[in-house]
Amino acid sequence: MSRKGLERFDEPSILRLAAIAETPESKETLYKYAIHEFNSDTARYNLAMLYLDQGKTSLGGAYLSKIKEPDAEVLNATGVVAMRNEDYELAAKCFEKAGDISKENSVIMNIMKGDYKAAAACADGLKGDNAALAQLLAGNTEAASAALQGDAPRTDYIRAILAARKGNTAEARKLLEAAGSKDEALKKRAEKDIEFAALAN
Repeated sequence: MSRKGLERFDEPSILRLAAIAETPESKETLYKYAIHEFNSDTARYNLAMLYLDQGKTSLGGAYLSKIKEPDAEVLNATGVVAMRNEDYELAAKCFEKAGDISKENSVIMNIMKGDYKAAAACADGLKGDNAALAQLLAGNTEAASAALQGDAPRTDYIRAILAARKGNTAEARKLLEAAGSKDEALKKRAEKDIEFAALAN
């Protein structure tokens, strides 16, 4: 996307154009224009999130670091960058400052660290696969079951583990079949997962 003609737009208009732009390249051009012309921290944050979604962690972190007054969303994103870089101490500090908005990322970070007790504590009251996985890894099967929602492949896989742990092999097989039919990677993973060793008998 060319910058030609953009000079007639103000900052809010450029940000709106970026929001509806159809390609990442167009969004990138517009956000960079807003940064250059208006010193826009909103554009810096949005560009950082665009880069993080693309797996460009260093670029995303660079733009986040230039935001002068980081709010909870910026702190949460900065924590994600630190977590991806395995700087768990910095990530924890960012997530703590960010507050409730970062609770799920705190769960993921503690799972990655292998601190399942802390992960389960962070997951208390949360719903979804990550919260359920944290509770499962901490041995809290009832809390894990209560956290699950929907029938996504990963959700069915976790439910299959819970069923297998309870000795309900028929239900575990049914859930594994459902998960595997929607996600080939999970089907292959189940073949080597010790949680399902009893299903082979």
